[in-house]
Amino acid sequence: MRISELPHLPEDAQSSSGSVGLGISKPFLRTVRQLTDGSYRGNGNGFYVTHLKYAKDPWHDKRAFQILDKEIDELFSFVEPSKQNLGTFSHKILGLLTKICFEVEANRKAILTENEYVRSSKYWSMNDYCKVEKSHFLSGYKVKLAVWHGDEWQLSPFSIWKNSTVSKSPKWYQSYHSAKHNRHGEFASSATFENLLEAYCALSILIWSQFFDADGPGPSTLTLGTNGGQDGFAFGPMNRTLIMPANLPVNERYSFNWNVLKDTEQPFDKFSY
Repeated sequence: MRISELPHLPEDAQSSSGSVGLGISKPFLRTVRQLTDGSYRGNGNGFYVTHLKYAKDPWHDKRAFQILDKEIDELFSFVEPSKQNLGTFSHKILGLLTKICFEVEANRKAILTENEYVRSSKYWSMNDYCKVEKSHFLSGYKVKLAVWHGDEWQLSPFSIWKNSTVSKSPKWYQSYHSAKHNRHGEFASSATFENLLEAYCALSILIWSQFFDADGPGPSTLTLGTNGGQDGFAFGPMNRTLIMPANLPVNERYSFNWNVLKDTEQPFDKFSY
């Protein structure tokens, strides 16, 4: 894949400068957002994710995602992605759910830490993790699997954070914790294919909302997906998901000319949580 517009964003919405109207004049670290013209690349303005100062060791997170994606692919050889199989449970599924939720935590920690968020307690908790909603608008993301048998299954894995004033754990994350602390009692209800798929889709969104892709060799490449096939969805990392990112108010979008900004001493800002 090469850089392209998401399918729901018209080409004629782009400006020649890559900066339209009011918006945020510098990208935040590890934070993908729409540009003020409604696009994500806007005449090369999406290349901020390739800058060496944008994230610490982004390949580390991408590589971890790639390994988990291979395990998901292997599982799909035995359990077909379909609604009929959502209640399927097994130790293999529980192991994958645990590893994926670990990566969800790791990515949220990286976003918060690199933006210099200071937590109030010694240990990380959902009170900290949910802060990422403020910078990444995760509750507005929609996702579905690119290969799916039967009726469509569309997810919003972080929807519980929308308009919420308290920290809440998504159901799939609660299931991971339940099984971790009481595997015998929670095994059949928590280690399910449904919870695993929701967790995987959540991680896909987190990767996309930081880097767009996870199939490049590091900060030198950028993939936005060629198309998602329908309804404004674009291919997510590794092409296994179809993702529709949140549609942001214009004042929350990026407004800059990256060709100019990239050569400044500090082309990025830290998000204040």
